[in-house]
Amino acid sequence: MIGYENEPGLMYYTINEIFDGMRALNQSNKDTEDTFQVDVSFLEIYNEQIRDLIVPQQTGLELREDPRNGILIQGLSVFEVRDQNQIF
Repeated sequence: MIGYENEPGLMYYTINEIFDGMRALNQSNKDTEDTFQVDVSFLEIYNEQIRDLIVPQQTGLELREDPRNGILIQGLSVFEVRDQNQIF
């Protein structure tokens, strides 16, 4: 998924594509004030245990279903990022 410095993986290309697409939309629509917000979370599911990879002290996170927002992971940290470098 992540890959290596000389052979980036799927995650690297996907994140770059998202931000390149947002920049292209902003450049082509200069007369409008479209804004984008990108929030990230990183989690691991192993042996039916959900673990937050950004705040590893949070263990035993639970999968919940919210009537409004659908399925979510209670207590998972979410961070707003401005560019792909903040993610990497």
